[in-house]
Amino acid sequence: QATERAAAEAPTGGAQGTDPLATHIEAPPGVIAGPADFVAPVMPAASRLEALVIANSMKEAPEQAVNVPRSVRVVYVSTGSIGGTSFSVPATLNWRHDQAQYNLTWDMFSQRTSGLRRSARGLLTEQGLAPVSFSEERQGAMHQFRFDYANKQLIGAVDATPVAFEPGTQDNLGLIVQLAAMVAADASLRQPGTRLMTRVTDGASAKEYEFVVGPEEVVTGLRGKSVPTLPLHHNGVAEGTPSIQLWLAPSLDYMPVRLRIEHSNGDMLDHLAQNAYQLS
Repeated sequence: QATERAAAEAPTGGAQGTDPLATHIEAPPGVIAGPADFVAPVMPAASRLEALVIANSMKEAPEQAVNVPRSVRVVYVSTGSIGGTSFSVPATLNWRHDQAQYNLTWDMFSQRTSGLRRSARGLLTEQGLAPVSFSEERQGAMHQFRFDYANKQLIGAVDATPVAFEPGTQDNLGLIVQLAAMVAADASLRQPGTRLMTRVTDGASAKEYEFVVGPEEVVTGLRGKSVPTLPLHHNGVAEGTPSIQLWLAPSLDYMPVRLRIEHSNGDMLDHLAQNAYQLS
């Protein structure tokens, strides 16, 4: 479960180290309380016994100060090319937590990719996100795996060989929020040239990802606004992983206002935020 310190540091008006009034996270549209779909209950990721096992296991993860973003829905316009076919479609990132457990989803649809939905659940700890389960549904096919912290193994399909993982490893969706939580909590990590290290898994293997912090950039997004950002870059060519660029916005509690992913086969996705709404 999240510690009292983590709960006390959870942002209420902006990420730690930023002006709490300088936010681009809006109240839900409609009535003051917002429409029903902006009220997002957190589905349990683990039982109380599992949570104790996970919290104990996460003590082995590298020490890391974190300040998790507020629960938020970020709506993107996603452009890119898959298999040589260009597209431009909407995508939505939903992040919600109750100070102890979290749910995270990513939804995107295009003629080329058909329906794509990624979902992750986990716990919040002193070290940040402790993922418990991950699933990806694409064109009717489901890929899913679970983090078994008692045995430090990733459990997937019945006939799949379990994969070892180290506590602190992120799935490729939770990675986004973990990076946001890290730089929000520690100003020293925002210096250009700083290298951020974290392990990431797709369920079949776990690899070390290195992100290099760049100098501040202003991104035009959120319906034409000039948004100051902290750019991070992971060059995945040498490791056989995608190259990833994130432009983390302090005004979005360091959630990405822009996210660009390039694969070695030439496929590319570029997501630019258009709206961000706080979830209850």
